[in-house]
Amino acid sequence: MTSATLSVAICHAVLGSKAHWALYLSVKEGITRREVIYQATGPENQLHLEIRENLDPRSSERLNCLVHVSELISKEDVDQAEALIRQQEIKNNITRWTCQDWVLEVLEALDDEELLDEYEYAEARSELLDKFAN
Repeated sequence: MTSATLSVAICHAVLGSKAHWALYLSVKEGITRREVIYQATGPENQLHLEIRENLDPRSSERLNCLVHVSELISKEDVDQAEALIRQQEIKNNITRWTCQDWVLEVLEALDDEELLDEYEYAEARSELLDKFAN
């Protein structure tokens, strides 16, 4: 049986920048665990999707906090979520559009597809909006 936990990893800001946000997906497949970080990274207006496997953000000294978003309860949900994350547009044509915007748009797309628990997502969204642009 496959299930997963989706969280937002928020890292401390580096001088002159906002806090960096990334999606953290911890997937349990039977007795094995797969950890994936999805992030829009790069200089302003040159962001690209970076996918890092087998990396737990809790091992980073830059990690400020993890915001729990939702549990994904089936292999189909996990597969669909990962496909949507990979396909999410990165809007380099918008000035000051950042990794934080990308994360919020991915979460909205996942919610639109009803892949997220409604209550958990509402709580996470509220917390993330309080932290947005910081």
